[in-house]
Amino acid sequence: MTQGGLSVNKIMKFLKKSKKGFTLIEVLTTISILGILTLTAMPNYSSYVHNAKIAQIKAEIKTSEDFIENSKVIGEYMMKMMKL
Repeated sequence: MTQGGLSVNKIMKFLKKSKKGFTLIEVLTTISILGILTLTAMPNYSSYVHNAKIAQIKAEIKTSEDFIENSKVIGEYMMKMMKL
C-alpha cells in the first residue's frame, strides 16, 4: 500500500522513531528522588539559617554595645568641657 509515494511501513517506522516523552515510571522515579533529596537537605538548610540569624543578632548586640560605650565617652567628655 502506497499513498503519495509513502508506504504504510515507512509511516509506522517514522512514528515509532519520533515518539518522544517520558513514561509514568520515569516521572514518578524522578519525583521520588527529588523528594528524598529535599527531605535530606532541609534540616541542614534550616540549621544554616538558624545559625546565621544567631550570628546576625550577636553582631547587632556588639554594635549596640559599642554605640553605648562611645556615647558614654562622648558624654563624659562633654561634661568635662562644660565644667571648664
